[in-house]
Amino acid sequence: MSTRGKNHISLVALSSFLALLMCATASTAQAQTAVYIQSTAPDVVGRQLVFELREAVRRSTALSLAEREQDARIYARIVTLDPDNSGRGNSTVYSAVITMQTFHETPVEMYLTNYVGSCGRLSVESCARSLLSGIDEEATNIRAMIRTMLDSMNN
Repeated sequence: MSTRGKNHISLVALSSFLALLMCATASTAQAQTAVYIQSTAPDVVGRQLVFELREAVRRSTALSLAEREQDARIYARIVTLDPDNSGRGNSTVYSAVITMQTFHETPVEMYLTNYVGSCGRLSVESCARSLLSGIDEEATNIRAMIRTMLDSMNN
């Protein structure tokens, strides 16, 4: 294949990618960023934490709760445990890994950040808000990165 043919194919691929990115950005700019929350929470306080996080995402103006994994752009994968195995439900320890689905033709899950912490049964809502603020920060950074890329292409 000639150099001109290769450049044409590259230009077509780049144009297709940019069109897809603009469509995704246009819908993201007007809509909330969808978040899917997957949990393994065998303990009472852990289940409460996951519930409160889901409710906080539902109330958010910038985020929406995806009921299905394939409908989300950001994923929060949370594991909780009762730290003393007492079953009394006084506290939980948690690990939350935040990832995103890339914009590629064949999307892959990309690591963004993770959080670990402990939460008492009386502070579950506060722990959920803390996790929500981290997820929101990641979503905000992604939207800003896309806007910057689009602005640089328009100039």
